[in-house]
Amino acid sequence: MMRTYSIYCENTGIAKDYPFGTTLAEIIEDQKIDLGYPVLGAMVNHSLKELNYMVYKPKTVNFIGYPHIDGQRMYLRSLSMVLFKAAHDLYPDHKLKIQHSVSGGVYCELVNHVNPGPLDEIVSKLKKRMQEIIAHDAPFLRDEIRTEEALEIFEQFKLEDKCTLMRTRKQFYSSVYRLEDVVNYFYGYLVPSTGYLQQFGLEKYHEGMVLILPRKDNPAELNRIMEKPKLFEIFREFKEWVQIIGVPHVGQLNQMALNGQISDIIKISEALQEKKVA
Repeated sequence: MMRTYSIYCENTGIAKDYPFGTTLAEIIEDQKIDLGYPVLGAMVNHSLKELNYMVYKPKTVNFIGYPHIDGQRMYLRSLSMVLFKAAHDLYPDHKLKIQHSVSGGVYCELVNHVNPGPLDEIVSKLKKRMQEIIAHDAPFLRDEIRTEEALEIFEQFKLEDKCTLMRTRKQFYSSVYRLEDVVNYFYGYLVPSTGYLQQFGLEKYHEGMVLILPRKDNPAELNRIMEKPKLFEIFREFKEWVQIIGVPHVGQLNQMALNGQISDIIKISEALQEKKVA
């Protein structure tokens, strides 16, 4: 006899028994969940899960879309993966750096020692390639693989920062996401496929570009990017400081902590702060 478990859906107010291994996507179809916008994920016992998550015990489920804060994070991570794929397809010898938030989007740069051409042309080509990937509705596939294998893959895609991070995490297995022929690591879940990402923008911004997200209150419209030169200058200064300190990413910070160099980091940071105040 197949075991079943009671799943309570907060969206419909219905508690129903489902067989062991039923996915959240199957529950959406069975209960005909309609949020008025695409379902991106679900809060299962208040913990975010992707739609291929399989239930194996009684759960309370609340399906979410873009207006939910975790839905927005899933959308951003997924768009970042699409931009990573587009950059790999068009500029395989360059490295995409997703830097920090700006008003309504995220600032990114494409870096290498070789100039790939005018920035306006680069951004236009990347945006067009992203649109093609989204139109193809390719799935985001999440795999649990041995960390040694993940490190080999990340080295292939020039993800040195994530290699350093994984080496300091000391875990036997790591979760990676695949989008066709590219692989990357994200601290969090992605949406089921690229077809969910219909609304986005990509515009030239300073020496890089800004990946523009939909509005929180109206996902059918994009955020309007506002120039904030003082805030952007602070981010630029921060980027210079972490290079001086020697911790441009979390993995390097972990490595220096393991090497007993935290006191050096603190001293250099304090010196930079004192210079700034002076």
